[in-house]
Amino acid sequence: MLFAGSLLLALVSSAILGSRDRDLEFIHCRIPGEYQTPLVYVRLRSAPQQTALHGVASLPTVFLIHGLSASKSVMLHLGSELAKLGMDSYVIDLPGHGESSKRFTWEDCRRAIREALIYLKLIPATGSTFDPQLMRSPVFLVGHSMGAALTVQTARSESSITGVIAISPAATSVDRSTPRNLLILLGQFDVPFVQRGARFLFQQATGISLPSGEPLENCSNKDGSKKLVQLRWMEHSLGIFDPRALVQMVTWLAHFSPAVRFDPRRSLAGLVLKLSLCCCLLYSLIPGFGLMHRAIGLLRTRRSHSAKIDWRRDGNCEGPLRGLPSLWLYGVAGIVAVAFLLAFNPWDRLRLMGGGYLCGFLCLTGVLALSCRRPPAAMWFCSAADFVSVLLSVSFFVALAAPLFSSCFVHLTLSQVRFWRLPVVALSVYPFYLYDEWVSRRLITSFHVDRLLFFHFSTRLLLALVMILGFFILHNGQFLMVLLLPAMLLLSSLCWCQAWAVYRKTESVGASATFSALLTAWFLSTFFAQI
Repeated sequence: MLFAGSLLLALVSSAILGSRDRDLEFIHCRIPGEYQTPLVYVRLRSAPQQTALHGVASLPTVFLIHGLSASKSVMLHLGSELAKLGMDSYVIDLPGHGESSKRFTWEDCRRAIREALIYLKLIPATGSTFDPQLMRSPVFLVGHSMGAALTVQTARSESSITGVIAISPAATSVDRSTPRNLLILLGQFDVPFVQRGARFLFQQATGISLPSGEPLENCSNKDGSKKLVQLRWMEHSLGIFDPRALVQMVTWLAHFSPAVRFDPRRSLAGLVLKLSLCCCLLYSLIPGFGLMHRAIGLLRTRRSHSAKIDWRRDGNCEGPLRGLPSLWLYGVAGIVAVAFLLAFNPWDRLRLMGGGYLCGFLCLTGVLALSCRRPPAAMWFCSAADFVSVLLSVSFFVALAAPLFSSCFVHLTLSQVRFWRLPVVALSVYPFYLYDEWVSRRLITSFHVDRLLFFHFSTRLLLALVMILGFFILHNGQFLMVLLLPAMLLLSSLCWCQAWAVYRKTESVGASATFSALLTAWFLSTFFAQI
C-alpha cells in the first residue's frame, strides 16, 4: 500500500506539472563545433517572433550558465519560469559537466560559451560586422557561482550583451563600462568569500564604496542599471529556485522590457510540486525494496539464516583500538587517511574535481576503521536474494527517479563517458559504509533512536571537519568544492535512512552497505566535474 500510494502521489504530481508546463516547448540539441555543448532551448509554444526592429521593445533572451560541478538541470527551473513570461531561454552544460564529454578547464568553458552564443546568433562571430539594431531582442546572461563569473567575463568582451544577472557570483574583475547592466543576487547565509567577492564586484562596477564591516543592504547606482540585492534566509544555491530571487530578476528586467510580468505564487506552487514528486519517488524506494525482496524470497525453497547477526556476540570485536569509542575512531581514521593522501592519492586518476579526494578519504577511513576494530566474519555475509534485491532497488532509482530528478533539480543521469567510474567508486566507498552500517545497526539494540541519530550526525560533522581540513591542504586550487558540502551531508543522511530500511528487511549489514555504496557511487560519478 505504501509503495502504491507513493507512486500514485508521484504520478499525480507529475501530471499536474505536465499540465502546468504544457505551453512550454523543450528542445534538446548539441551545439555544432569543437565542444559539442549540450543545450536545452525553452520557449512558449505560442510565443510570437521576437523583434527589436524600429525601436519596438521586445522581451529579453536569456542564456543561463550553471556553477561548478552542477549542470543545466539546476538552471532548468529558472529557465522555464523565465520562458513562461515569454522569454527565449537557453541552458547549456559546460565542459566536464552534465552530458558534456569534454574535460573541464576555465578557458574551455569560456570558449564553449562563446561558441554557443555565436551559433545562436546572440553575439557576432569574430571579424563579422554587427549592427545592434538587428538584434531580435536584448540578450542577458544569467549565471550562478562560477557560472556568474563566466557571464561577467563574457559580457566584458562582448559589447552586444545587454546585461548580466549574477547569482552568488565567484570573485572576478569588472570595470564601470562593461557589463553595461548588472544585477547581483546574494544570500544572507552565503559563504564569506562569496559575499566578499560580490561586494568587490559591485564596487568595481559602480565605484560605490561599501563599508566592509557592516551587513550588506540592497545597493544600486543612480539609474538602477547596476544593483546588488541580498535575500534574507537564503544560502548559496537557493537563489536558483527561490521565487523571491525571480521577483528581483523580473523587476530589474522590467526596466529594459516593461512587458515582463511575474506571479511568484505560481512559481512557488511549481517548486513545491517538484519537491513532492522527488520526495515521493525517494520514499517509494523503501516499500519498493521490501516488495522486491519478498518476491525474490518466494522463489527460494529454503531461507538461509546465516545473514542474521547475533548482536550479543557481535559486541566482542577484535583489533588494536577496540576500546576506543566509535565516534573518535571515525576522527582518528579520517586524520590518518588525510595524512596518507597527502603523500599519494591513486584516486586522482578518476579525474573528478574533488571526487578523487572524497573517494580516497572514504575508502581509507573505512579500511583503517575496519582494521582497528574488526567485526565478526558473519557481518560480511550478503545472500544472493539480498544482493539481487539491492541491485533491483538501485536500478529502479536509476531508471525512474534519476531522469525525473535531472528534469527538476540536479543532473543524475550517467553518461557513457562517465560509466567506467561507477564500479571503481562503489568499491572505494564500500569499506566505509560497511563499517558505518555495522556500528549504526549494532547501536540500535542499546541506544534509543534519538541517541542513534545524534551519533550519526556527530560522525558526519566530525568527518566533514577532517575532510575540509584535508581538502584545503591537498586541493587548494579547488576550494569552491567546499560549497558542495551541504549536498554531500544531505546525500549521506538520505542513504543512511534508506539503508536502515534495507537492513530491517534483510538483517544483513552487507546488503545495507552495498545499497549505500551503489547510490553514493552513482551520485559521485554523475555530479563531479571531469578534469
